[in-house]
Amino acid sequence: MKLKNILTISIVTLLMACEKKTDQVEGGYLLNVTMKDYSEPYIYWDMGEGLDSMRVDNGKFSISNTLESPQQVNFRAKENIDQSFIIYLENSIIDASVDFSKDRFNDPDFIEVRGSEAHEIKRKIDWDVMKYSDQKYKGASDMALAKYKTETFYFLLKANPKYINDAGFEQAYYYFAFYLPTAHFPYEEAKQLLDIFKDKYGDTERFKAMQRKIDVALKRKIGTPFINYTINNTEGEEVKLSDSYGSRFTLIDVWASWCGPCRKENPNYKKILKKYKDRGFQIIAVSLDNDKQRWVDAIKEDRTYEFVHVSELNGRKDLLSKTYGINGIPDSFLLDKDGIIIENSLRGEGLTETLEYLYAN
Repeated sequence: MKLKNILTISIVTLLMACEKKTDQVEGGYLLNVTMKDYSEPYIYWDMGEGLDSMRVDNGKFSISNTLESPQQVNFRAKENIDQSFIIYLENSIIDASVDFSKDRFNDPDFIEVRGSEAHEIKRKIDWDVMKYSDQKYKGASDMALAKYKTETFYFLLKANPKYINDAGFEQAYYYFAFYLPTAHFPYEEAKQLLDIFKDKYGDTERFKAMQRKIDVALKRKIGTPFINYTINNTEGEEVKLSDSYGSRFTLIDVWASWCGPCRKENPNYKKILKKYKDRGFQIIAVSLDNDKQRWVDAIKEDRTYEFVHVSELNGRKDLLSKTYGINGIPDSFLLDKDGIIIENSLRGEGLTETLEYLYAN
């Protein structure tokens, strides 16, 4: 009888422990998530201290802790990377529902979050600034779209001063770092957006990084003189860029032997050079290679002998990359006879059509 009572008490205690809900940490957050069509037994996330996990019970899980400031967290399955979602946590009670039967990229009803003002800022920026504007202005130029998005971001904050906080600033930083194109940069709109955070965040490193992006982008602005410097050719001889300019137009092609998309452009560049060389057009190919042999071999393989080939053989640490914030290649600058930037990041049909227009006029 005594043993039976002990077993009964143990079972009841175990059941109570299983039913016990996660409590909110004092002054912290409590996140309750319900997921539809989630396929794995555990959910994983990383908040900067290594990967963490929790068992999912009937599509539900809860976590609780404290944060110094709002934090964006990516939750995901271990095996199926398509089963992931982002929630912006802050110290409050947050309820979220996630429906994996919906398109996580294009359906705003994929996730619903209640109780996190920081997440609401992210949702508004994601959909009002990024995705809906892509659909609404489909077919617009890169510059027009960048201007519209940046202006929309600014007016969203202007109309909601409560969003000018840590979460809003972090979203602005991500927008500057990952979404704003360096080549077709909306200078005035970006400065207007950054200035709204100046009083509160002007001394932070992130603010200064955003300002540097504006400063770098201004150097690429149409009508700005391109830098004129001395660099070595494949023979190790010094070449002053301006000495190799075409008498009418010059394309500065930024490439590397290891860049597939760059080399894919070479047949088109060769056709263009053949068509316009006698009319004052030249191509100066600036390589971001480190290895001279690979650079020279790529020139031979692609048979781009008529290009003016130069390189510091210093990878992305070269002067051109530092000056113009080149993070991805291929990249390019179209110059007039005086070395003034006419356009940048042209390739394919865009370059062909631009040159046709310039030579026709």
